Amino acid sequence: MREWAFPRMQEVGEGIAREVRRVSQRIEYRPWVELAAVTSELVLGVRKPDAERLAWANEMAGTIKAGARLTRPQVYAREAQFLADYPATRTVMIQAFRIGDLGIAAIPCEVFAETGLALKQESPFKATFTIELANGYSGYLPPPEPHARGGYETWPARSSFLEIEAETRIRGETLKLLRGLMQR
Repeated sequence: MREWAFPRMQEVGEGIAREVRRVSQRIEYRPWVELAAVTSELVLGVRKPDAERLAWANEMAGTIKAGARLTRPQVYAREAQFLADYPATRTVMIQAFRIGDLGIAAIPCEVFAETGLALKQESPFKATFTIELANGYSGYLPPPEPHARGGYETWPARSSFLEIEAETRIRGETLKLLRGLMQR
């Protein structure tokens, strides 16, 4: 372990402990809170490779040597081949839970921080948090803007295969569920 690692771990641990103590002293007991849960399924498109990308992938796959470490292009060529065999759509389960004035969103993707923050800001609940990778794995969930900028989370692969508007649709559905729970 590096020399600087333990002092930093201790600093972080002590900071967390102080915060837990501070918050636990303010916890208010309630003999009863409303509990509720709702579920929704969304059918989302899969970003399948077009004919040109698949032709490139098949050509690139011919350069792969057994047992050799793959180059990045070879990895994404194989990913394009895998995606070609995926169904055209993926059904994902979205859930929302209510525990008193706490809202919880459950999404089967790796959610970007900006999505979690948007859900918190737009949620009708006093406090809201998101559980990612709930009820399955449907890859990274970048908002539409990062798709234009690029980055490995947006490259078509088994780790990022949902339609470009998937985040917008999932966030919208999640907020609809949270708002419905608040109406109860």
